Amino acid sequence: MKNKILVMIPCFTKKDYPQDNIYCPIEVGAYYKKIHFLSLRDDQGTNISDRFETFQGLSALYFAYQNLTYDTLGVLYDNYYFTKNHKRDLNKVITENDIVTYLNNYSLIFPKKKLHLKTTNHQLLDEYYSEKVILAISNLINKEYNDYFELFKKYLKMRSSYQYPLFIIKKEEVEEFLTFFFGILFKIEKITSDNLNQIATMIMYLYIKKNKKKCKHVPIINMSKTPLIDKIYNALKKKK
Repeated sequence: MKNKILVMIPCFTKKDYPQDNIYCPIEVGAYYKKIHFLSLRDDQGTNISDRFETFQGLSALYFAYQNLTYDTLGVLYDNYYFTKNHKRDLNKVITENDIVTYLNNYSLIFPKKKLHLKTTNHQLLDEYYSEKVILAISNLINKEYNDYFELFKKYLKMRSSYQYPLFIIKKEEVEEFLTFFFGILFKIEKITSDNLNQIATMIMYLYIKKNKKKCKHVPIINMSKTPLIDKIYNALKKKK
C-alpha cells in the first residue's frame, strides 16, 4: 500500500500553494473568523484554533494529528517551503518522491539551522519572552523533563537554531515526536500566552539530540518577501 504523505499548509488568508496532492492547505485561526475561504479549517474536530495567537500555524499540525488519516505527516510555516534549489517557485519545492527518498534513510526532515554568531539562543529567546518566562521554562524542563535539562542549557549557549517550526515526520516517529512536542508546549502555554514558535524550534532540537534521531536537514525558502504570520506577530508585539 502506498505511503500517504500529508504536509499541512497553514493559511491565514488566501494564497497560492503547490498543486502536488501531498500538500494540504488548511485555514488557520478559523475560530476567530465569520467568513471562511477554505473548506478544511483548524476549528473542526479536535482542535486548538481558539489558541491561535499562541500556537499559530501549529494549530494546523495539531488538527491533522488528531483528525486526519496519514502515514507521513508534516507542517510548513507560513510561506516557507522546503526546497532543493533555493528558487522562489512553488513548482520547485520538494516533491513526494523527494520526501520518500529522504525518509528511506532518515526519521525526520527539518530545516537547515540558521547561524546567528553575534547572538546566543538565550539572547534570541529574550527578544520574544521575558526572562521570568524563560526561567519558568527552565524550571519546568529541569523538573519534568530532567533528561533534557543539560541539552537545554547547552542550547541556550549555542549560536544556531531552527528558524521556524516546520518539519516532516516519518510514520514510525509521528506519535512519539508529537506526543513529546505538544506535551511540552501545552505545559509552557500555562506559563505564557506568547507566541510559542521559538520554543517549538527549541523542542525540535532537544528531541532529535536526546533521542539520537537521524534527521535530514533541507534548505527552506520564503515564497513571499515578508511572512504574513511574522507581520501579525510583530504588530501584536509592538502593541504590548
